[in-house]
Amino acid sequence: MEKAGVCVLLWADNVAIEQRLTRDLPWVGVQEIVGLAIEDRGRESVYAAVRCRLAGNPPASLPEEPGSWKDLSGMREAIGLAAKEANGGKGWFKQVDHGQDIGEIITKYLDLIPETNLAKRIADLRSWLDKDG
Repeated sequence: MEKAGVCVLLWADNVAIEQRLTRDLPWVGVQEIVGLAIEDRGRESVYAAVRCRLAGNPPASLPEEPGSWKDLSGMREAIGLAAKEANGGKGWFKQVDHGQDIGEIITKYLDLIPETNLAKRIADLRSWLDKDG
């Protein structure tokens, strides 16, 4: 594809974009992503999707109120997997309007995370667009 002039950008660690976001955004940004999911899917649905993906942690260890979730081991991964896999594999944000909301969150925090894979791939994409645009 690259020989044909297509810009190929892959996330480190072979993860989906939802996982990349939850790994690289500051915790407050991850909480905003969870808030978007709650607005769309409801608190109980989001809670259940994250809770069942907390590997090795007893289900009772997750507070019922997502606003009180802490940035502890496994939490970011559980949220990323829930965002990717919930809703019968359709995920939380696979619609254009959700993509716009996620984009606003990324934009808000991008300058705070310049060394992350998320920021680097976005910079690569911008560079490619500027060069070919």
